[in-house]
Formats: sequence, C-alpha cells, structure tokens
Amino acid sequence: MHIKKRDSSIDQFDPIKIKEAIYSAVRASHIEDYEAVTEEIYNEVKEKISDKFNINTPKIRDIEKII
Repeated sequence: MHIKKRDSSIDQFDPIKIKEAIYSAVRASHIEDYEAVTEEIYNEVKEKISDKFNINTPKIRDIEKII
C-alpha cells in the first residue's frame, strides 16, 4: 500500500510508524498494560485502514482521522 504525503509525493505506507505513534500516546497516558492496549488499538486501526483504502491511496490526513 502507498500513501500520499503532505507534499503530494507518494511513498510506501509504513504501519510501524502508526504503531509507534499509538505506543507513545498510550504510554503518555500512564496506562498500566500499555503494550497490550497499544497492540489492540494498532490492530483495530490497521483493519480500518485496510477496509477503507484497499484500492485508493490514502492521504496522511485520512490516516490521522482514523487514529
């Protein structure tokens, strides 16, 4: 899958960046089982991205809205 960046260039979609952002937010929230919560949210976000953009190239803003 590819993603359209803010400068309109197209790049390879890197889901690890999404996971890292979720991890940081969950960790900052001082949730006790932050690794399990991160994984749960990440899997849900991946599924929504896959369902919504299986053919189209999403923009970064589209991904941000899902998260």
